[in-house]
Amino acid sequence: MAEATSVVATLTIFGEAVDPDEIAAILGCAPDRSHRVGDSVSSRGTSTHPAGLWSITSERELPKDAPLSEHVASLFPRVVSDAGAWEQLNAAHTCRVIAGWFMVSEIEGLRITPEVMADLAARGLALDFDVYKPGDDSDADADLCRCTDAPPLKVMAQFSTNPIHCMRCNLKVRFEQLGLPDNVGFGARNWASIARAFVALDLDSQEYEVFAFGEQENIESPLNRRGRDVAASVGAACRRTYLWWNRSEGLILQDQIPPCPVCGNRMTDYLDCKFAILTCEDCLIVTDKGDQYVDAE
Repeated sequence: MAEATSVVATLTIFGEAVDPDEIAAILGCAPDRSHRVGDSVSSRGTSTHPAGLWSITSERELPKDAPLSEHVASLFPRVVSDAGAWEQLNAAHTCRVIAGWFMVSEIEGLRITPEVMADLAARGLALDFDVYKPGDDSDADADLCRCTDAPPLKVMAQFSTNPIHCMRCNLKVRFEQLGLPDNVGFGARNWASIARAFVALDLDSQEYEVFAFGEQENIESPLNRRGRDVAASVGAACRRTYLWWNRSEGLILQDQIPPCPVCGNRMTDYLDCKFAILTCEDCLIVTDKGDQYVDAE
């Protein structure tokens, strides 16, 4: 099985009570990235982190084309292996390794060695995968919505130049299928090309990460103001359209229901979707509720 062309592994400790200095003392390692609850997400906005974070990444040790098992294994020599320390941390916080897998072809595979799985298990760490397929400008048939009753739409930032997705199945909807006027379609693609740059900077997990995520989370950022304009234009041209709000992972992990970032009212469950999502029906904002999967017909 072939290894992915580009991978990175990150050991994260996350939670409301996380004190990066305390975590560093327990593990004997300073973080590559950290923040405390209440720290500003971006100097340009008013959003604050709802939880603390301590994390280290394999990018310091290895090139991105090294095998995933090597990336994960490179994290462990930097921290203590003491079982008691990890038991203490797992009891108090959310501890895990996140593997970012950046695909360059449609079919790729990853291999995790038994030794790495044993290292993860000894520390009580889950291994989560964030998989990013190649930017698909052609709208491949496998990625297209097949809903026949025209459910609502959402505009969201991804690597594709088509930002329009079905609210029910989460798959892309072709512009031609919607009959969008040329100016509306151009506006949507232009916004998508800008948004994908922020996504790439965020996922690069280096010096622009905090800035890029802050621009995605801050509903008043130029990126999101233009995104709301695009959603409104698409909605006026065809059917009800929401803007996807990329909010803090801290709220998602803690299952907190956030207020709408526009009007401040409590967001509510959107039921006609196979994923757990929340919406503000007045402001047409949609966001992730968590890693839950529901069986929507």
